[in-house]
Amino acid sequence: MSFSCHAKRARDPEVPFAWRVSSVRSCVERYGPLGFHATLAFVASQVGPLRRDEATMLASLELLERSRQVWRREKEEFAALRKAEKAVGRRTLGSAVRNVYRCDRWHADPQAGAAFAVGYWRRVRRPALMGAEGDPVVPDVDALVDAYCFGAASRDPAFATRITAVLGRIDGDRSFASWDADRVGFSRRGQLMEVLHHLTVAVAGAEQVYR
Repeated sequence: MSFSCHAKRARDPEVPFAWRVSSVRSCVERYGPLGFHATLAFVASQVGPLRRDEATMLASLELLERSRQVWRREKEEFAALRKAEKAVGRRTLGSAVRNVYRCDRWHADPQAGAAFAVGYWRRVRRPALMGAEGDPVVPDVDALVDAYCFGAASRDPAFATRITAVLGRIDGDRSFASWDADRVGFSRRGQLMEVLHHLTVAVAGAEQVYR
């Protein structure tokens, strides 16, 4: 079922409340730009726990719909721009152009969503990664996250450069290039890339650090 079908079911007062809540969660499976659990937590931070009551459940759905609609408009505008560019022979995207088709930010407010995602990673996801012995990138990412969360990033003019440097180290480490070679390491590096992306958006508001 599509996002719209689940949203319609969530609004149906004839459907049991628990099923309506489940439909909103299914909407997050289809539009969860911060990750499923982080998106649910972000929405709850804005309007309250999803299961609290019908009003909160519907407010959660509306928040998701508003952000998703911004993303849809971005994709439509980008498609129109690309069509116009191709008509005059510009068929290749520049390296600095953000891939708007990637659902990787809270589109209604990218900076607020990314800031929450960084804090969520620090509270919830970091403990599992900190036990990764022998991976020198983990403490570097952790240091960047702490610098942001405790306000040091705003006083560091080279903070974005530090993020880029760590990303370069991850990209350059071919030992984690294959899922089959090291599934745990490959998954860990993907999570680190994700939090570095959110960190960059939180700091800059619009930049995307991977495509």
